[in-house]
Formats: sequence, C-alpha cells, structure tokens
Amino acid sequence: HRRRCCQAALLGLAVCAWPMASTRADDRPVQPPRATQAEAVAMVKKAIAQYKRDGAQKTFADIMDLHGGYRSKDLYVWVTDLNTGFTVAHGVNPRMLGKNLTYIRDADGRAFVLNLQKFARAGQSGWVDYKWPNPVSNVIESKTTYVEPLGNLAFCAGVYQPAKP
Repeated sequence: HRRRCCQAALLGLAVCAWPMASTRADDRPVQPPRATQAEAVAMVKKAIAQYKRDGAQKTFADIMDLHGGYRSKDLYVWVTDLNTGFTVAHGVNPRMLGKNLTYIRDADGRAFVLNLQKFARAGQSGWVDYKWPNPVSNVIESKTTYVEPLGNLAFCAGVYQPAKP
C-alpha cells in the first residue's frame, strides 16, 4: 500500500512539473521534439518489413507497445484495414482499435482518413495534410501523414508542422 501511495505521489509530481518543464527561463514555450518526413517514411517501411517478416499479430502488438519501436518524438504508426475502414493498430491511442475512422474529420472539417485510404486503395503511397492533436503538446497542429499500402492495409505515420509565426 505504501509503495502505491509513493508511486501515486511521484506521478502527481511529474504531472505537476510537466507545465513548468515546458517553458524556458524567459517564459517562451519549449517546442516539443519534432519528427521529420524522412523519419515517418522510415518508420512506415520498418512496420511493413516487420509485418512481412513476423505477421500481423506481432507487428500490431509492437506498434501498440510503448517500447515496441514505433514511437519517436511526436511520431507514431497506425494501420487501417482498407476493406472495413477499421483501425487495426494505433501507436498512441488504443481506444481507436476496431473503430471505423474513414469519415472522421479534422479541425477544419476534412475527411483526412478517407483521403489516406484513397491513396492506398489506388496502390499509391503519398502524403495527406490535416490538423490533429499532437500527443506531445496536446495542441491541435498542422500535420502531414505518409501512407503506404500493403494488401488490404494502409500503414501510416505523420509529422506535426510547427506553427508559423
């Protein structure tokens, strides 16, 4: 019981300290670490290579595992089934699993998942722009996501763009 209380207290301190750690001495916000488009493409290709080697179950479990190698900075992989529209793996939000996100809209009303699926169904890789909450900053930001098809799946990873001054 004491150990749980100590763990809870430390977690509370970490949560309270987070806002203080996110500003500089001059009160300017610290920008979260940003992944690059090259890193997004590399991470998608890594996930596809693992899928071909190890199959769906292991790959999807690794994508959803905090330490599975599919999260870096503000970058994560997610996979959608092109036949059903269902999310079959998601690197930061397990509540998305089994949900059809085809018609979900971004902050500007764009059905960006539908656009990603259109690329993949045509057998093409490409980039789709939209606005989405950054899991590091918890702020809605401009994002561009790379999609690459493999059979009936679309493997995706996106990068957040810094706000323009």
